[in-house]
Amino acid sequence: MHGKCKNQRRPLVAMKIPKVPRCLSPNVYPEVPEGGWGWAVAVAFFMVEVNTYGVLKTLGVFLEDLMREFKETNSRVSWVISISVFVFAFTG
Repeated sequence: MHGKCKNQRRPLVAMKIPKVPRCLSPNVYPEVPEGGWGWAVAVAFFMVEVNTYGVLKTLGVFLEDLMREFKETNSRVSWVISISVFVFAFTG
């Protein structure tokens, strides 16, 4: 608080808005800014995802064989597959 009076208010001051360059216009580059590796990264990512989800989804194919081999029920064998999927997904 300024001064002796508690109810004293400061005079209003107009805010100045700084001038900034326009950032909303599209950037047009004469060549690819990252050197052209964007498609290689996209293809590599696609291959990793296909292999990862492909392996995870094919574990269900072995369910019948595992049930027959260990003479166990569907719910008992599915725990093995669930743990395998968890370990595969979260260990990188």
